[in-house]
Amino acid sequence: MNIIRTALLGATALSLTIGFGATTALAGGPNETAASIQNHGSGAPMAPSAETKVHKTYAASVNANGSLARGAGATGSLLLGTGAYEVDFSANVSGCAYVATLGNSTGGTAPAGYITDAPRAGNPDGVFIKIENTASTATDENFHLGVFCPG
Repeated sequence: MNIIRTALLGATALSLTIGFGATTALAGGPNETAASIQNHGSGAPMAPSAETKVHKTYAASVNANGSLARGAGATGSLLLGTGAYEVDFSANVSGCAYVATLGNSTGGTAPAGYITDAPRAGNPDGVFIKIENTASTATDENFHLGVFCPG
């Protein structure tokens, strides 16, 4: 049984390797046709249309003391209180998505902890950050923030 299973796995891997671009069985469910796979599943980049919009991306690397280490579109940052920060950008980011993570601006491993982000109340150009250690106590730590805005 193990020999048959090994042979089947080897044959499957070989067929995937040889026929990756031409095999319709790899691309999806039973309702897909060769034409739909060719049009939608080929992996070829789509040409931009007249409706293509440019998305704005901003970033900030902030030191534990609230100073801005570096950034793209970031105009400043400050420590509001223990574990509470504001990061400001050159545009309204209130309708954007935020991704924050603990991390050192100069390298090394960040300490364990929790970080949350939210639009900054009263400042459409700002993002509020809250950091806690694993004991859920507010703490000052370095962090990175990415902001992704629709076009």
